[in-house]
Amino acid sequence: MHFKGIELKEFSIPFVGLANKKYTFNYHIDKKFFDNFEFSPVKDGDLAVKLTFDKQDAVFILDFDLKGNVELTCDLCSDSFSYEISKSSRAIIKLSGNEMEDTDEILYLENNSSELNVTQLIYEFISLAIPLKRVHPSDKDGKNSCDPEAIKLLNKISVNSDSNKNIDPRWESLSKLLN
Repeated sequence: MHFKGIELKEFSIPFVGLANKKYTFNYHIDKKFFDNFEFSPVKDGDLAVKLTFDKQDAVFILDFDLKGNVELTCDLCSDSFSYEISKSSRAIIKLSGNEMEDTDEILYLENNSSELNVTQLIYEFISLAIPLKRVHPSDKDGKNSCDPEAIKLLNKISVNSDSNKNIDPRWESLSKLLN
């Protein structure tokens, strides 16, 4: 694969010598895994990853099933919360003797490779399973479950329509453009 990323030894699959058939690999993802990714939005987790590795002549089809929870930081109140993940993803990897550019659907691995490391793929599939806007889930009554003190402080300092009444006269003509 041409993308560079973290490669942890326990996530390497030595495929040379394997018969053309399906294999199953199980991995446990926790804090130690996420500590390897410096700017990861996930700092901790408890996930089970089941990888079905379908080895064919020059193609590998990898089906990932991810189930568990990750610890995220709320974008509103900066408190951490648990987020459940249950996701299936697929990666297709082709062996190639030529320098090929990876696509969204197919990743290429050099013919002289003897193992495949799935660390980066697992990390990317977890990253794709978390929402872009990370906020506490609503409680059973449908109310926001963020830290009430943080929300109160945010509401106090946020710019709202009442504070717009005290606009600097030099900027007042610009605010008319918005209306």
